[in-house]
Amino acid sequence: MGKQSKYLKSIIDANKNKNLAVFVGSGISKSADTNEIKLPTWNDLIEALKQDLNLKNETDYLKIAELYYLAFGEYNYKNKIKDFFPENIEPSSVHKEIFEINPQIIITTNWDDLLEKTIEEYGYFYDVIKSDNDLVKSQSQNKLIKMHGDFTTYNIVFKESDYINYSINFPLIENYIKSILSTHVVLFIGYSYNDINLKQIINWIQNHSTARPPAYLTIFYGNQIQEDYLKSFGINSLNLNCHSEDNAVYSSSMYKLLNDIKTQKYFKNYENDDQIIEYLLNRIIHLNELDALMLKHISVSITNCRFIYDGDSRPILFFLDEYISDDIDLEVRKIYNKFIEILKKIDENKVEVSVNMLQIFTILSKARIKGIVISKEGSNKPAMYIPFSEYIENENDMTKYMNFQYEASEKYEMTPISAYNDYNSLKIKDSFYKTEYLIKIYTKQRKFVKLFIQIFNRNILLRYLQSNMYFFEKKYLELESYDLKNKFDSLPVKYKILIEPIFNYLIFDEFFQINFTVDQRLEKSKKNKAIVENGGFYWNSEPLEDRTKHLNLLHFYFKNGLMIDNYNEFISLNKKYVFIALNEFSNDNDVKLERVELYSCIKFFRKDELKKAFQDFKLLGKNFKSIIIKQEDIKWIIDSSLENIIEFLIIDGLIYEQYRQYFINTLSLLSHVKLNEEQLQLVISKVSKLLEKGKNTIDIYNSINNFIGLQYYKHEVSLHRESVIDLIELLINKLITKKINPQEFDAIINSRIYNLFNVANSGRKKYSNF
Repeated sequence: MGKQSKYLKSIIDANKNKNLAVFVGSGISKSADTNEIKLPTWNDLIEALKQDLNLKNETDYLKIAELYYLAFGEYNYKNKIKDFFPENIEPSSVHKEIFEINPQIIITTNWDDLLEKTIEEYGYFYDVIKSDNDLVKSQSQNKLIKMHGDFTTYNIVFKESDYINYSINFPLIENYIKSILSTHVVLFIGYSYNDINLKQIINWIQNHSTARPPAYLTIFYGNQIQEDYLKSFGINSLNLNCHSEDNAVYSSSMYKLLNDIKTQKYFKNYENDDQIIEYLLNRIIHLNELDALMLKHISVSITNCRFIYDGDSRPILFFLDEYISDDIDLEVRKIYNKFIEILKKIDENKVEVSVNMLQIFTILSKARIKGIVISKEGSNKPAMYIPFSEYIENENDMTKYMNFQYEASEKYEMTPISAYNDYNSLKIKDSFYKTEYLIKIYTKQRKFVKLFIQIFNRNILLRYLQSNMYFFEKKYLELESYDLKNKFDSLPVKYKILIEPIFNYLIFDEFFQINFTVDQRLEKSKKNKAIVENGGFYWNSEPLEDRTKHLNLLHFYFKNGLMIDNYNEFISLNKKYVFIALNEFSNDNDVKLERVELYSCIKFFRKDELKKAFQDFKLLGKNFKSIIIKQEDIKWIIDSSLENIIEFLIIDGLIYEQYRQYFINTLSLLSHVKLNEEQLQLVISKVSKLLEKGKNTIDIYNSINNFIGLQYYKHEVSLHRESVIDLIELLINKLITKKINPQEFDAIINSRIYNLFNVANSGRKKYSNF
């Protein structure tokens, strides 16, 4: 990277970290000139004053202004200067672009109101500071400081005594600007080497510590002697390469520089492979702190990209080229085209994969992205892509997160996984204790992303403890939740940038936006369903995209350990994805569901909601459809989910209302799937274990009854004689040994499980163990 590119990168990084101050000189005001209206230069002002004073050989600008003031008085002096500044002049695109880069501090030595007009016209949020009193009253972090005054307050700084007495007239502003010079990266725009205002600022810099961030002055073209002079004061020269002092050329070059800062372009030449890779890495490196990412994190950070969905619910990143998009940027697209050429060389084993490239692959894979398109062959051919799996190891299997198994952890195992497992096992006190410990550790280690996740989790756990005081100590009532927003606002800017990708989810802003988008998709799927029900047909290419985004959402919350699954916003979102999937199969004889929908049906629906959903989609009643599930997913439900849910119910009994709901939903799903005899026997054996050892309820018996009835009568799957007899004997034994609770007694006596007896009777299965 060349010297000029390094300077620009430093400015961009400072702006990203909210540590950039922009000083605006008179050259920027000149960008607003038109053929009819022009603003004066310093020479224009001084020559007019000299003519009135009849001075010919005086060259000291400040002295000339002072002499005019003494000769003609304050009133004539101020009116003389103000007459040079037309009120009807409008800001230029350069003025707007200054605010578009969104620096927190803009300081100007100009007297005109072009920057204020820009604020008013485009609605930027800045406090305008024209005096010490304004500075005292300012509450916004964003400030426009008119350090040399303003015509509306008649406190302009121009003559010699104004500069001499600046510390007396503007003590607070002077100290504030000096502190900015000591703590911020400074960009001077609109100043020349010999600008008297720049010399004043250089003098301030000279009298302060050398341990300060760098400063940069934009120049038309290089002048080594002048550059060396400024360098001695810690000011670097950022060359615009205008090669002309024409105002239009200067304004165009300045606009491009500001636009480069806004769009974070700091390579002047993109020919070098390392520079291109570094450019892309710098656009996503701030995401690396998270353990999992949403697809939106990638698309917003990279821009000019989309995702392709090719069949396995893991997307492929596709850089846009000729396609029109809202974020179109031809310069960025040129860089991406060169990046793809590098990927092609890697794919052809012509170059090795660099460390930075591997880091790009690793970060992208956190959003479950499996590769990057290197050649899009056409609409009838699949895209060729470079798969990350050949270069990095990344765990994207969701099975272990969906099987309702939360590994037991020791009470003093202080890890996020341990706290998360305790939460899901409803060991809330243990989870809270571990979360409190993790907050202290991450605060000390300054791991702010993980810290905010644990603060969020602590708030959730505390609300649970405070709302269930029947089970927990009253000491939790004395504890207070953290104010996440205040905590975020108090952070240094560089940490805010790291945390922002997760923070918007923690305060639910992002979930509201996702819900809005999914609502639109749900409405579209309902219309498609209506078309089919009215005898029509439609072609839909989006179900895979919906499923991929659904998995991406769950992956994000699983891997980051967010204890968010009991929030209505999150529950609602998962339900909507299920309804979209159900709607999209309206034109099929049966409903095909993948594991992500099955998990969501078990986890996020109440039993009555799931029953209603099945009725609405003709999964209940006469001539109802069946649910088609892959054999591997049936095995997952029976061997993992059902097994683990039953284990929780046996160990913890009636306390775990949510696990009882999971069990009922699981059996409800399996009721609508045609199992083979072996699978049916396996389910019956697990159910028998629950009936024998669990503290069961009427609704558990009802769900077992429905399952047996549908498998036997609807799907015509035979139950083994031994299994039926064993179940009946188990129930009789519970009755005669009185190892039964009132709800179970009611269920057995009042034939809540009548399908079991009907099956036994229809198969001439006799019970003989009297």
